[in-house]
Amino acid sequence: MAKVEPGQVVLCKTLNCKNPVARQGRICDSCYLELPGGQKECPRCQGIINRRQRECAKHMLDAKGGVTRRPREAISSAKRLTVYQRDRYTCAICGKVGEGDTHVQKIKGFEIDHIKPNAAGGDASTQNLQVLCRECNNSKRHYRITPKAD
Repeated sequence: MAKVEPGQVVLCKTLNCKNPVARQGRICDSCYLELPGGQKECPRCQGIINRRQRECAKHMLDAKGGVTRRPREAISSAKRLTVYQRDRYTCAICGKVGEGDTHVQKIKGFEIDHIKPNAAGGDASTQNLQVLCRECNNSKRHYRITPKAD
């Protein structure tokens, strides 16, 4: 699978469909609803929706007050470098250390993580960012983990 560059539009994998999708290799909602057993009616307006949804996008958006996601501040390359260097290329949870001679080699398998999540009101300041290995970052998706004390 080819790497998707930032800003590149990714299209539905269904033949002759030109709808944009979130990730490469996915199908759009329209094509999904055409699959057998992939659709049902919204209980409030009888519009066609995905089988897994409870109601249509309009009603879900109304229930959330028109807000679907908090805006997210991009973390600049300079800020990422500062956090990696401050944390000495070391995972804040398990202590795994990045190996190699260059920055690019040392960060392989590591990610910058928000200590207080963006969804909970956290920001992208260096005080709210930490280095985690990919395994630790993926393991903390649904619950909070506090970093090990020095």
